[in-house]
Amino acid sequence: MRRAYNNLLKNSLIFTLANFGNKLITFIMVPLYTYVLEPEAYGTIDIVTTTSSLVIPIVFMCVSDAVMRYTMSTKYEKEDILTNGIFIYFQGLLITFFAMLLFGRFPIIEQYKWFFFGVLASNGLLLIFNQFLRSIDKVKEFAINGVLYTFSFVSCNIIFLLWLKRGINGYLCSMIIANTICIIYAFIMARAWRYLVKHPSKEVLKIMLKYSVPLIPNSLMWWIMDASDKFVIAYFLGVNANGIYAIAKKLPTIIDTFHGIFNQAWQISAIQENDTDNAIEFTSSIYKTYTILLFCVVSLLMVVSRPMVKYLLAAEYSESWKYIPLLLLSVALSSLSGLLSANFIANEKTGIIFKTTVYGAIINTVLNIVMIPIMGINGAAFATAFSFLVVLLIREQRIIKQGNLLILFKRKTIIIIIILEFIVYYMLSMWVTVGILTLLTVCLIFCYRDTILTIIKSMTEKIKRRGA
Repeated sequence: MRRAYNNLLKNSLIFTLANFGNKLITFIMVPLYTYVLEPEAYGTIDIVTTTSSLVIPIVFMCVSDAVMRYTMSTKYEKEDILTNGIFIYFQGLLITFFAMLLFGRFPIIEQYKWFFFGVLASNGLLLIFNQFLRSIDKVKEFAINGVLYTFSFVSCNIIFLLWLKRGINGYLCSMIIANTICIIYAFIMARAWRYLVKHPSKEVLKIMLKYSVPLIPNSLMWWIMDASDKFVIAYFLGVNANGIYAIAKKLPTIIDTFHGIFNQAWQISAIQENDTDNAIEFTSSIYKTYTILLFCVVSLLMVVSRPMVKYLLAAEYSESWKYIPLLLLSVALSSLSGLLSANFIANEKTGIIFKTTVYGAIINTVLNIVMIPIMGINGAAFATAFSFLVVLLIREQRIIKQGNLLILFKRKTIIIIIILEFIVYYMLSMWVTVGILTLLTVCLIFCYRDTILTIIKSMTEKIKRRGA
């Protein structure tokens, strides 16, 4: 049991040290985007990248997930897995290319469709090689690739946006170049050429597809919950409003970063510990700790959100502070849902992930259409938060019913404090709000001080041992 915690903590620290500073640099770039790009331009970029995230799981059949899952298994040859993954990737890319030639017009992104193709192609291949790196235990190399991406992307942004002033084209070029650099790095670090064979096993290909295909509709449903609101906003309120909404989402992406870093380590641990005697205790303990930390982060970000919008962003984006609390809540609920999905992945029950996500996607779609005309941008934030709450509760109850999770803490305190913070955030002036939210955050941390102190102690000991 102790080994499981140590492995999870070790991998989490590696990902944190390698990625958090770089994600912070990317976040710091947000003021640059608001001054260089008008809301309409940023809204268009967001539509292009969001559309790419929709298409990737469809055309590449979620094969990167199968690459990670089965490369970690001792039952199959790594050569068969990676080669089959690349085969599926190129088939999907070829189909996409001919589809773009045959179908002439693409609303909103028409003039950027080949940039879109470049983003799609580079993202898809990078996903495969990054997942392969993780699964062959090259965790440090995987983490370093995150550093390399950020450095490349920021450097290209400075060149294309500030120096060459290429606007939307420059931003998308930056993504493609950064992805390409990271693909080359991952290919070399994994020594991928050693795992590519002429005649991979067709049986392994069938097994991989059996695992990954049910993840496609799940990814689509997850996309509907997380991103479809941007298209509804663009339809009802215009691309300009979507640009403001996209910027409002930038602060909550700190939680996404926090979750992404941890989830990289957690997926590995969930698969490794799935068949052990301590699996339930391990999962329950991590779920408790993660929930507490997550809402402490939500609380802290609410404290700083209004001053950051006022003093860091261009005037055109000044109203984005109004939409941050619900977006913070939705990202937190999404992260908890993602954490629980690792349990289904470890047990190869990807169909359950899809079923639970469908409910949330339906609710999200209906609420977007109903609430955005009534509440404006906040209608989209509300729809996203509520749909993720539904998915979280369903998944939680399903895992508890299966006997794979125990709730080891009382959540009433978190709920009460978050509700109070929402009331204060919207009812009072900025600096009064900052003061009261700070006190409420301190209360939240104090209520769960034992758990937080245990985490700090464990991390400190781990860092000391690594430095010794």
